Amino acid sequence: MLSVLGAASIKAKSIPSGDIWIGFGLMQAAGLAFAFGQVAYRDWKRAKPQATDRSVFALLSLGGVFSVGCFSLVLTDFQAVELSAEHWKAILYLGGVASGLGFFLWNKGASVSNPGTLAAFNNAVVPLAVLFSLFIFGEARAMDAEDTIRFTIGTFFIGSAILMSKKLSNKHAEEL
Repeated sequence: MLSVLGAASIKAKSIPSGDIWIGFGLMQAAGLAFAFGQVAYRDWKRAKPQATDRSVFALLSLGGVFSVGCFSLVLTDFQAVELSAEHWKAILYLGGVASGLGFFLWNKGASVSNPGTLAAFNNAVVPLAVLFSLFIFGEARAMDAEDTIRFTIGTFFIGSAILMSKKLSNKHAEEL
């Protein structure tokens, strides 16, 4: 819950009302579904140590390509699609690096993490996205004092959730 509060404090410029709660709720529901899949994958991996991550993700990737291909054949107007070299670069980066490699490494880490740490790190993507946006992608907008305070408070909450999860995990391991 602490990491959710951290993510909310980074994203919200004021006390939100109306549709923002629907969007935030949907993001948290997606996060719960994502976390459930990660924990289920971790438990499945522990039950089947002979299965390699590489072979599992190769099958998942092929299934994704097949699914998207089928939907594209039915729903895409290929006559109207014009893809430039920049479009292809974005598609390859998002598909291969961000989704492919990122998803593989994230789930590899999830298979050796406790659920609390995993849940906190699922919200840690918010401050990481802000940092990437500002410093890696060189967005022109500088953070003002209010943005910096919100970012710092939110990052503190998320970091605290990660540390609390680690302490609880260590305490639980000592009790066993």
